[in-house]
Parts: sequence; C-alpha cells; structure tokens
Amino acid sequence: MKSCLRKNFALLILGIFYFLNMQTASACIDGKFFRHCQDQNEIYQQALTQAQNEQKTLVVVIGYEACVWCQSLGTMFNGFAESPIPIVHEFVFTEVATHYYNMVNEDFDKISTGLAVRDQLLSQLQEPQKISGYPTIFVINPRTKNTAMIQTGELEENDKVQEIYGHDQGKVIEALRQARETVAAEALVAHNSCKEITGD
Repeated sequence: MKSCLRKNFALLILGIFYFLNMQTASACIDGKFFRHCQDQNEIYQQALTQAQNEQKTLVVVIGYEACVWCQSLGTMFNGFAESPIPIVHEFVFTEVATHYYNMVNEDFDKISTGLAVRDQLLSQLQEPQKISGYPTIFVINPRTKNTAMIQTGELEENDKVQEIYGHDQGKVIEALRQARETVAAEALVAHNSCKEITGD
C-alpha cells in the first residue's frame, strides 16, 4: 500500500514539473527589440502619435527578434538616442514584429497584427513594391501618411570570416535622409495639387 502511494506521489510530482515546464516554454517573452507578445498595431499607433506630437518622421523596422540583421538595426537605432549626429534626432523609431520563434513547436509563428501593419504600410506606398527580406524599413510622414520603403540588403556590412553581421551606419543614415525627403516631397506635391483643384 505504501509503495503504491509513493509511486502515485512521484507520478504526481513529475506531472506538476512537466506542466510547469510546458507553461514556461509556451509563455510569450518579449525580445530585446521586438515586443512580439503585444499587439503590434498598438505599438505602431503609439509611435505614430508620438511622431505627430513631436513633429518628427516615423521609422518602422519590420522584422523579428531571431533575425541577426534585425537586431543590428535595433542596436543601431537605440544608440541614436545618444548620437551627436543631428539628423537621427529628427526621427521616431519603433519595431513591428511579424514572427516569433516558438520554443514548443520549434518553429516560427506568424503574428497577425504585425503582418497587418506591414500590409498597411505597403499599401501606403506610391508605387507597389514587394518586401525582399527582413529587416525592412518604412519611413512615414505622420501627418500625411506618405510612406517610403527601404530594402536593407544594400546597407549591410558583414564579415563572414568573423561571423559578424550588421549594417553600415553611414549608409543607413543616408537612406533615412533620402526617404524622409521623399515622403516630405510627396506631401508637398499632394498639397499643391489640392490647391490647384480648390483654388486655395
């Protein structure tokens, strides 16, 4: 009888440990840069409101935490807060996650709210474009929603021998500058067209 009780008790303990381990493994934990446990549209809208209030241009990095190049941009953009380069302070930066690595099924799960934000930003482009890979940068005029997309492959600076993967800061800043001018120019063109129609 005692042997049977001990056996049942041991099985109970093992069951509890298994349950707790599964709960821990399946629990969503935000990454260092991508808050993939949160509603990605809320993250985007908060950054958009901040950019509107501060009269700055919004920069959205689309990607996921397990992407080393996404982490590279996240590190760079976080560092801009202390940068002496004036232009980087004219932007509001945020990240929107489209996928996250699920430790339970050992695969990438889609994040529907992140994919929805990505598709919304793609629809705001003046000309249809396709994303060639991650990370992808969107630069948005928060007042007009005019949007430009930056494919980051040409901005990379990789050392395959040292297994160091990242981006050239000078190229990134220049790409941001050009994109900001593009969305500002598109806003001006739209405004002038409106004046011609209304006579204002």
